[in-house]
Amino acid sequence: LLFRASALLSQKRNWKFFWFLILFPSLLIYGSQVGKETPMLLFISFFTLGVVGWHCRRKAGYIVLGLLGLLLCTFVRPWLGGLFAPSLVVYFFLSSKGTPAKIIGVLTTGLLLLSSYNFLKYKLYITSLRDILDRLEFHRKNFYGGGSAINPDVPKLSGIGDLVMQAPSSIFTALFRPLPFDVPSAVGFLSGMEGLLLVFLFFRAANRTQIKELAEPLVAWALALVLCWATVYGYVTQNFGTLVRYKVQVLPIFLGLLIYLGRSRSEDVELNGSQALNSPTLKK
Repeated sequence: LLFRASALLSQKRNWKFFWFLILFPSLLIYGSQVGKETPMLLFISFFTLGVVGWHCRRKAGYIVLGLLGLLLCTFVRPWLGGLFAPSLVVYFFLSSKGTPAKIIGVLTTGLLLLSSYNFLKYKLYITSLRDILDRLEFHRKNFYGGGSAINPDVPKLSGIGDLVMQAPSSIFTALFRPLPFDVPSAVGFLSGMEGLLLVFLFFRAANRTQIKELAEPLVAWALALVLCWATVYGYVTQNFGTLVRYKVQVLPIFLGLLIYLGRSRSEDVELNGSQALNSPTLKK
């Protein structure tokens, strides 16, 4: 499904990207185990294909698929609806050029937020912002421990501003760590090499990307989704082993973003639906 999304976007079947996703260590390990991460990876694939398919082909079926993926993610982990909804707001704001598209965007985002709120209220008894902050503190303490504990000295959250202030550190921790020697073991070192690869892909993408490209609707969607997720999970999760497992939720989107922005501009493909509609390869 993720490969199909990349084919819709790039108008070609890039088998190197297919095998890169299949064999990426974290996706290979945690995507093949019996546990929550495997269905979460499937639901994220629904969501990704739905957003990319709608952007490229403007067919309502893709909206249904994307919304289904998000609702299933919210059912498994209720807070993900609230974390992923801002990315849809960003996407529809940048891509909407007419009233129907804006209406679809508002309805989709509203339904997702309502569903997430109901799950939080029903499952976690969260009814206010203070409840959310208290829950973050609870999970932060609960996730600390073991030989791969992170243990940063971070004060208790007194408001949403504290979470924003911690965002740069949280984002870096969630997306790139562990790095080599963060965890004193052979497995930890291998996980660190994966983090080092992500750092390399990030700097390659940063070197090749112009600021205006970040305003492309799909790029902005992926960037908003990854940053919102990393801000919360980087603060809450205080164990590298747990963090590597949770990262599977957004890792395919993050990898796709880094590879797209780090691509060679000599074969540049703009993110617009008209090219995908006229693609002979996709029609075939």
